[in-house]
Amino acid sequence: MRGLRMMKWASAFALTTGIWLGGHIGVKATSLDIPSVVSEAKKQMKQAYYTYIQTAEKKGKLASKQDIEAQYKQANELYAKAKKAVQASGGKSKSIYLRQLDETYREYIAHRVVPYLYAYEAWEAANRAEAAVQTALLDEDLDELQSAYEQLRQASGAEQAKRYYQVYGPQVRQLFLQDLKKTKTLLHQYTADVEAYQWLEQARADLENGDNEKAKQALDAVALLLQRLSPLFQEQLKAEYSDLMEVYDDATKAPVADLDYVEAKNGELTLYFDLPPASLTADDLRITMSINNGAAQIVVPSSIAFNGDKTVAVVSVPRVAPSEENQSVVYTVEYNGQKISADAFTVSKP
Repeated sequence: MRGLRMMKWASAFALTTGIWLGGHIGVKATSLDIPSVVSEAKKQMKQAYYTYIQTAEKKGKLASKQDIEAQYKQANELYAKAKKAVQASGGKSKSIYLRQLDETYREYIAHRVVPYLYAYEAWEAANRAEAAVQTALLDEDLDELQSAYEQLRQASGAEQAKRYYQVYGPQVRQLFLQDLKKTKTLLHQYTADVEAYQWLEQARADLENGDNEKAKQALDAVALLLQRLSPLFQEQLKAEYSDLMEVYDDATKAPVADLDYVEAKNGELTLYFDLPPASLTADDLRITMSINNGAAQIVVPSSIAFNGDKTVAVVSVPRVAPSEENQSVVYTVEYNGQKISADAFTVSKP
């Protein structure tokens, strides 16, 4: 289908050129040597092809687009001139000359030169995109790399490969395809970096919007890419991942209850929290008791019970038995890194 489009494009160019030349050639058909005019046109159409094929074969490089376009333009002009002269000449050989011109045009221009120019345009676009990628790498700029990478990806996809495969001449086609292979190698080298960067940007946006579930999905995707990052961006991307994981952990961490204060009486402690604790067992508490400013003694609670909203816990502890003198008792409760002492109460002597 693309080959048909290129033939139509080339033919349209030639037709337009022919119409233009029809009013400007200014040479009567009777004054022209028709065989020579036809031969010259055919020779130039072939020369446009030979220019690019011989450059590849002898120099191992692609002929410049400017050179081939100049040959292409001249071939179209001579083709249009020759067709006009033949059509005006009449004679028995008219149809033969026209057929020769059209066949040569199709074979060398439509099927060879035009596909080359078409492929060259794709090659130039890929080179521009690759230069942008290399600049981003020199700058170590991930923002710049993401944009340039996408341009290069689009400039080296299946559509471009198809253009290269349509080029006539195996050596020329191979030059195009070798560059395409180099481009794909460069893309592969930084694919993980670009994907990780995109996922990190998504995670950042999701966290800002409070969508923690989507943020976690994006961060999980990044985690799968961490071992494939390039040395150039590995440290930067891993640091950004760690920072965002910390933000995510803070955003999803269950609130921890704080112990506000403690009330104590003989045999019972009342603990007041700002939030309901996720759990509260004897293992979560460290209770000590001091009598008359003496050494602290560890106390093991016998039971813990909450009120209705679970912000107040009543802790049963062994009672302090009366002694021969009054006893000033102070309980201290440690919970989740906090340490709070209740006001002292007195156990009176009998």
